[in-house]
Formats: sequence, structure tokens, C-alpha cells
Amino acid sequence: MKTNLRIYALCIAYSVLSSFAVSCDGEDGINGTNGNNGINSLVSTQIESAGLNCETGGLKVNYGLDNNNNGILDDAEIQHFDYVCNGENATVDLDNLVRLPLGSPDMNVCSTTAWYISPHQSWHLQNFNKHDYANVKSILFVPSLSTPTPENIVTAELYNITDNIPIANTQLTHNSANYVFKYSENIYDALPDHTITLGIRLKNSKSGGATCGTTGTYSYLYILRE
Repeated sequence: MKTNLRIYALCIAYSVLSSFAVSCDGEDGINGTNGNNGINSLVSTQIESAGLNCETGGLKVNYGLDNNNNGILDDAEIQHFDYVCNGENATVDLDNLVRLPLGSPDMNVCSTTAWYISPHQSWHLQNFNKHDYANVKSILFVPSLSTPTPENIVTAELYNITDNIPIANTQLTHNSANYVFKYSENIYDALPDHTITLGIRLKNSKSGGATCGTTGTYSYLYILRE
């Protein structure tokens, strides 16, 4: 950079002294190195036994950053947690947690890396508006995922079908044949203020052959209340 500036300065001086119009450009510098990838936010849940935090038991919902990039929210990475307690009848109290089925049961996408979303209206969550629920502190996207192809990574994303755009911060990945629930970060602010239809779209990291990614029988939108 300093060398280029010296050359440029000499060119200007020379052009002034010689009364000639001289145009000089230094050589392009070397491109800098790419920055590091950002750290993913993770959510995990665990059973909370009956006791001081929840009289009849419930769920503990943990939030944090995946600092070691292993795809698991380790104990040392937990930055915040909430309790979703059971009601008096030992079932989840709907004043604390609402689980909305998102549809798209056992949806498969195979042999392609393109996004796929079901064309069937009945496989989507219709007429959703986050303002229909009082005292909401967080909303989580919770899909069930599996891929029988070991080298494949299946990605799920919550999709705003009404406005034809994905919901930010909802891409979740899985690379095992075991069906597991994956949890997004809090997406309350990413959801629009108007009524929409929500669906799940899937894609694979590999194409060809019998490469498939699939949802499980149930996938949810978790609405956690104060």
C-alpha cells in the first residue's frame, strides 16, 4: 500500500513539473483473507423434575452459542434458560407453552439439492399471526428431521408461503438416520406482524442416487409465554 502511494505521488509530481497529463495507477493489492464464520445459536430442552422451579415438573429450555461448533449446546455454552412448567394435572400448561403442528408429515426430498416445499395446502399451518397469542416471550421452530444417507446433510427451513420468503434464522441441519427434533433460536422478531401461512421446506447437501432428507411425523412451532 505504501509503495503504491509513493508511485502515485511521484506520478503527480512528475506531471506537474513536466506540464504533461500523466495518469498512473499502482498494481492491485493482494485480496485479504476471508473472515471466520459466525457462531450458531442453539436451543436445547431437558425434563425438569417436580420441585422448586416447577411444582409438578415440566421442561427447561436452554439457549446459547455453539462456541466449539459441534452442533450441540454444551453445559458451558448455556447463556440463558427458561422453565415451561406443567399444569396441576401434570400436562403442559397451555398458559406457558403452545405447540402448533406445522404439518408436512413424513415429507421426503430425494436426489436433488434444490429446495422443496409441499404443494398441498393441508400440509401447512394456515392463518398464523403471532399477535393472536398473549404474553409471548419466544417462538421456536422445532422440526423433526432424518436422512438415511450418511454423507448427506438435510436442511429444514421455516417458510412464509404468503409472502414467498423464508423466515430468518430458521435453517436447521441434521445428518443421521435417527429422527430428532431440532430447535431454532427465538424467531419472534423474524415473524411478520400480519397473518400468514407457514410451511417447512427441505433440501439436501448431496444429489443423485437414493439421497433423501425427510421430516418426521410431527414438527412444531413452540410458543413460550411469560
